[in-house]
Amino acid sequence: MSGVQVVPQELPINRDLLNPQFEGYKLSLEEIKIKEIKMPGPGVLEVKLADDQFSYQQIRAFSQINSLVSDPWNKGAVYWITTDLQIMGFNEGVDSITGASILAQIPKRLGDPAQVKEFHVGLSFPDASHAIVADGAGRLLQAHTPHRSTMPQEPWTVEPIDYSGSESAIMVATTTWKQADSDVFEVILLTIEETVAVNRDSSSSHKEFQTVLEWLTIKRGKENSWIVDRTRVLNGKTVPNYVAIEAGGKALLLSGESPFEFVSDTAKAVDVSNEAMDVESVPEVSEAVQPVYTWKQTAEHITAQFEAPSGLTAQQLHFSLTTTTIQLVHDSGKVLLEGSLFGLVDTDQSSFTVDNNKVQVVLRKSMPERWMEVVLNDARGREVFSDEELAAVAERFAGITSDKWVTQQDVNMTNPEQLEECDYLPEDTACWIRLDGESHRTTHKIDISGHQFLFSATLDPHELPAICLRHDVDGILLRPTESNNSAEPAATHVGTFSALGYVMASKRDKKFASCAPNMSFAALCDGDRNVYVYRNDAPIDSVLLNRKTAKVVKTIAKQYVLSLEKVGRIVGFAVSDASVFVLKPDALLVATL
Repeated sequence: MSGVQVVPQELPINRDLLNPQFEGYKLSLEEIKIKEIKMPGPGVLEVKLADDQFSYQQIRAFSQINSLVSDPWNKGAVYWITTDLQIMGFNEGVDSITGASILAQIPKRLGDPAQVKEFHVGLSFPDASHAIVADGAGRLLQAHTPHRSTMPQEPWTVEPIDYSGSESAIMVATTTWKQADSDVFEVILLTIEETVAVNRDSSSSHKEFQTVLEWLTIKRGKENSWIVDRTRVLNGKTVPNYVAIEAGGKALLLSGESPFEFVSDTAKAVDVSNEAMDVESVPEVSEAVQPVYTWKQTAEHITAQFEAPSGLTAQQLHFSLTTTTIQLVHDSGKVLLEGSLFGLVDTDQSSFTVDNNKVQVVLRKSMPERWMEVVLNDARGREVFSDEELAAVAERFAGITSDKWVTQQDVNMTNPEQLEECDYLPEDTACWIRLDGESHRTTHKIDISGHQFLFSATLDPHELPAICLRHDVDGILLRPTESNNSAEPAATHVGTFSALGYVMASKRDKKFASCAPNMSFAALCDGDRNVYVYRNDAPIDSVLLNRKTAKVVKTIAKQYVLSLEKVGRIVGFAVSDASVFVLKPDALLVATL
C-alpha cells in the first residue's frame, strides 16, 4: 500500500447554476389531471419488516424500497410486482387506453405458502432489452425484454441465474457491458448481517449489525446458462444513500455516512493493508512513539523542524515545492516530508536550512488560515505552542471554562425534540467515494459532510445516476465522472433546484422524492395522499415586468400541490419529463403536468 492516501475533493459547485436572487415558488392554481390506471389481477406486492428485522440498518434499508420501478431507457414506462409475483407494466405513451399489462411471471417460491417468509422482490433494467429480478427467495433471474417501448409488449423470457443468496437481499444497482459479443451483467445486492463483537474492556460480547454489499458479475456459462463468474464483498456500518456501478464494471460509487471496504474477491486476493487506503482512516500514533518532527505556525508562516545527524549538509537533501505539494528527501532515499500540503503556499518565499544538526523548513502561507497539519494525513509531526499562545487561548476561554469538575446537577441536557428536521446533518464522515473494482482501492472522495442527501435520479441511461444534495437552501444535482485518475474531478454539477433543500426540510412526512430526467421539475410525496411538484422555470402566458429590476419576466417558479382522492398508502413513486406516477396497493395514478 505504501500508505497512499486520497485527498478529499470539495463539492464541485458551479456558481453559474445557482440563483442567488431566487424569490420563492408561486402556488399554482392550475388543475392537474390525475388519471387512475386500472390494474388487472391482484394488487401490488407489499412486504413488511419481519419481527426479527429491528435494527436501524434494516429499518433504513426497508424505508428506501420503492415498489414502482421506472424504466430509464423508455421515458414514461413504469413497472411493479403483484402479490401473485407477476411483473406488470404501464407506458404512458402507448398504454393510456389499454391500461397496464402483465409481462412476466416470476417462479413461485418453494415450500408451504403459509410458512414461506415474504421478502422484497427487486426489478432493475441494466439496458434496453434486459431486466434483472431478485425474487425475494435468494434467487436471481434474467429476463429478455424486447421492444419495451412498443405496445403490446412481447412477453418476457425469464431465465434463472445459478445463484443462491440471502432471501432478504435488496438489489440496489445493475449495469451491463459486452465481452466478446456476450452480455455481462453487474449486480449489487445489499443485506444486513448480524455479528457478535467482543467488548474491548471485558470478555463479554454484544450483537452488532453490519451492511454487506455483494457485487456479482454474471456471464453465460459453458452450457449457455447464466452463472456468477465473480463475487466481490464489501462491508460497512450504515446503509448507503447512493450505489452505482461504473460502465464496464470498472468501479463502484457509494455515498453514505460510513466508509465501505472490500473483504473478499473470488478473482483475486484482497490485501487487508488496503484499509490504509480508506479515505476515512488515519494512521494511529502510539503515545510512546516520539514524533519525527515538530512544527509551529503563525498567521503568515509554517515552520517544521527535524533533528539531523551530525555532518548533514543541505547538498544531501533534495527539496521540491509547489503551491500544493512538498518533497524533502535525503540522498539515501529517506523521506522527511512528502505529499499534499494542508493549504496553499508561496513558493518564492519558502525555503529550508540545515544548521546545528537541525533541518528547518519555513513555508509562507498564501492565506492567513490555521493549518491542522503540514502534510495531509501525515501523523508523524506534532504541533508545538509557545507559552504566550497557550496563555492567550486560556484567556479566550476563561468565561466558558472552569477548573472544577461538572456535577450531574450542572448538566443541562438539550431536548432533541426542540430541533427542526433541517437542523439534522449527516455524520462527520459523510462522503461520496469511488472504489476501483480491480485494485480494491478508493480512487476518489468528495466530502459531503453537512450536505443532506435529498434523492438520486437517472438523468441519462447512458450515464451514471445523479445525486441531489442540499447546498445551503438549494438542491444541487451532481453526476459522477468516470475516471480512474484521482487528480480529475469526481463529479460535475449539472443542475440546481432552487430552495429545494429548504422545502424538503419542512416536509417531515416525505416518503419519496425524485426529479424529471430533463431536470425541469422536482417532485416529492408523503406516505398517503399529497404530492408536491416544484418547477423552477414554468412558462407564463402573459407579459410580466419585475418592478425592482425593470426586466421582463418570461418564466416563474411554480409549486403544484396534488391531493390524491384514492385512499391507501403510497408504496411507489416515479417521475418522467411530463408526468408523476404514484403507486397505491390497488391502483396506479398518473398526474400529467
